[in-house]
Amino acid sequence: MPNYLNRRFFRQKARGMMDIRELKKYPFFTKIGAFSVDVEQPKTSIYSLKYALNHLQTANASLYIFPEGEIVPVHSGPLQFKRGLKWLQTQASFVDLVPIAIYIDYSKSSKPNLHINIGSELLPDENHSRYLEKKLALIKNRLHPSK
Repeated sequence: MPNYLNRRFFRQKARGMMDIRELKKYPFFTKIGAFSVDVEQPKTSIYSLKYALNHLQTANASLYIFPEGEIVPVHSGPLQFKRGLKWLQTQASFVDLVPIAIYIDYSKSSKPNLHINIGSELLPDENHSRYLEKKLALIKNRLHPSK
């Protein structure tokens, strides 16, 4: 999905950073520019974070990450972001951190409906988890209003 958004709308030099176990589970992500990070090994994670930082320093670059460290269902509970997101934001203060919430809804028909919310830039002192949880709640409430 991030690759499609980039090709269709943003047209940047996009890369993606995914947990190594997720990348092994979904190897097609490597074909669209994803590279691995081992979120369970902080010492080796720094190499991936520095690689990401180096990429962000190139002109017209973007980086897509799953800040939870893996692809998780929306209903799996509160978002638990890994610390690398905050580290990247402090090291790469020259880039905009823009959240993109993706929600796939299967409830209204046999074909899934895709809902994408592109937020505004997150500020360094903002609680990223809380911000994205609010965005996802808004999308879910629009789709499934309380009775």
